[in-house]
Amino acid sequence: MPFDGIAAHAAAREFRESLTGCKISRVYQPAREEIVIYFAGRKDPLLLSASAESPRAQFTGLSFDNPEYPPSFCMLLRKYLIGGIVRDVRQYNFDRVILFDIEALSSSGIMVPLMLSVEIMGRYSNIILVDKRDMKMIDAVKHVSGLKSSVRKVMPNFDYSYPPNEKLDPFDYDISQALGMLSLSGEKEVKTALSDTFSGVSRQFAESFLRIHPEYGKKISAITGEELRNLPGIFAAEMKKACDSAQNCIYIEPDGKYRDFSHSSYAVYEGYRIKSFSRISEMLDEYYRSKAQNDTVRERYSSLIRSLSTLYDKEKRKLDVREKERAEAEDSGRYNMYGNLILSNLYKIKKGMESITVANFYDEAGGDIEIPLSVRLNPTENANAYFRKYDRAKKALAHLDELIAKSRRDTEFLGEQLYFLTKAENYAEAAEVERALFKEGWIKLPKNSKTVKPAKVKAVRFVSPDGFTILAGKNSRQNEELTFKTAVAGDIWLHVKDYPAAHVILKTNNGSYSEEALYAAAQAAVYCSAAADSRKVAVDYTPVENVRKIPQSTPGHVTYTKQKTLYIDPDMNLIGAIKEENDG
Repeated sequence: MPFDGIAAHAAAREFRESLTGCKISRVYQPAREEIVIYFAGRKDPLLLSASAESPRAQFTGLSFDNPEYPPSFCMLLRKYLIGGIVRDVRQYNFDRVILFDIEALSSSGIMVPLMLSVEIMGRYSNIILVDKRDMKMIDAVKHVSGLKSSVRKVMPNFDYSYPPNEKLDPFDYDISQALGMLSLSGEKEVKTALSDTFSGVSRQFAESFLRIHPEYGKKISAITGEELRNLPGIFAAEMKKACDSAQNCIYIEPDGKYRDFSHSSYAVYEGYRIKSFSRISEMLDEYYRSKAQNDTVRERYSSLIRSLSTLYDKEKRKLDVREKERAEAEDSGRYNMYGNLILSNLYKIKKGMESITVANFYDEAGGDIEIPLSVRLNPTENANAYFRKYDRAKKALAHLDELIAKSRRDTEFLGEQLYFLTKAENYAEAAEVERALFKEGWIKLPKNSKTVKPAKVKAVRFVSPDGFTILAGKNSRQNEELTFKTAVAGDIWLHVKDYPAAHVILKTNNGSYSEEALYAAAQAAVYCSAAADSRKVAVDYTPVENVRKIPQSTPGHVTYTKQKTLYIDPDMNLIGAIKEENDG
């Protein structure tokens, strides 16, 4: 996630434009390494996070559960900052360090210049309050003693120093120094040398630079002297273009999950679906909201996902074994044939023979056939042994048909639930899968879970380019509701063939719809299926009145007739255009 120098530059600019002259009204610390600051006259507070997993600085529209008793660092910030005025916000050396200059009234009644340093550096991230009069640290959300670091101590009453950084500011550097540092990187790739020379350069931006300027896709030692002399200026120009961008981007995977973000469109993510925002804080709010939901859902349901995967694999193996047994049982007709051929050739067979070759009167071509014999049995006993095998196989075939039908239902059901669970974006969606598994007897629910009424999960909603509504289920129960309650005669039902997938309904105009709408619905069906990363995906479609529920089956299991099939290559750009953000 590149909260790089470019993102920090954009965030600092946004804070400077919005907060200069604003008064601090409240301070909270909802998590150990997160601070939330409210300002008079502003609804959206400032969120500062020094968490190693999600360090950032942004305005936020999210709400927070604050602890009953504020941590000591929160109390200290309240003491020093409440009533203070933000005088300036700046970025240090184009690094991931944002500095808030604040004037606050001290207990003795004088205005004191303070600095809140927000250092967004992965596991080294920190939030530090500094007295600017002597540049001593008042306190920090993370203390770093001499035992932890010999380079930089972060403790109350120690002198504040900026995070070590010998790199150059890409907008304020000496050209000879830049060329010297680049030259020393002789055997390094250009993209690595740029990251080592200039502040705030993420791997993603360096790789994007090479997409735009492929002539620099080699080692420093391999470029010409002229290319080296031009490199700092060309790179700084691309950095400036990115900094001046008004397009804050979230890059979206084919399955709808958020891959990454950046301030400006990074060429390294070419081909990804992009969601754009006018403000960097809006982008960060959306990205981390989704990430927090997905991470907590996966963490809470990781055990169930593993158990469900094991059950699904076990049922698939069971189905394979039963289908092989059935194939063998289906071949049982040859046992009856062997018995009849032996009886027709009794005079040729002697006890102790291992086999006999006879004319096969069942073969229209009149060929011969070799029949294995038991040396311990006489000819008649060999014939009767084959007749008994034939009778057993016939009985097994009927039983195997029942077992295979059950295994197929179970495999299909478990595959669907595994798909829906791994795609769950919140607790309500995951809990719906959990309850479906409990209802069918596959798992036991945790204590007290049965008494909790599940939250309503909304269907995924799309609108085709020409205005037709398309709905897709997020679980088995919802699949059934869409197909048998929401849809009306004339609506089109779609489903990806041979994959766990949502039921998709194309709402028609009394049975009338466009080819464009049908194609969009087929794209939605692929998107809401386990085949989303495949090519040439078969999507069956038919009027919904041709769909029937399978008696005594689990919710959402259906049969259908009079279907036609489309073969679809997923188009994530189209999905991005037709999928509504508030599903349902």
